[in-house]
Amino acid sequence: MRTHFSSIERIEANREWLFAWADEGKSYFWMAQQIGISGYNAAIVSKWFLAQGIRRKPVTSNSRKKEMPFWKLGTFERKQSRAS
Repeated sequence: MRTHFSSIERIEANREWLFAWADEGKSYFWMAQQIGISGYNAAIVSKWFLAQGIRRKPVTSNSRKKEMPFWKLGTFERKQSRAS
């Protein structure tokens, strides 16, 4: 009898529960905890849903753009003024 299962095997064995919990709006972290996946590997649940073609958040046009954090704005000008 097998006592150790990989995360993907756990997900596949509990797919009906995962779909039901997703419909209820449960978080991926919560789902991972319920089926015995460590919090460190909870992102595998999200990746599994994406592989199934299920995306919970809508895709926006600027979702892949990286913006400059507000605390870094103007740092170039300050560095230039220190050099002179």
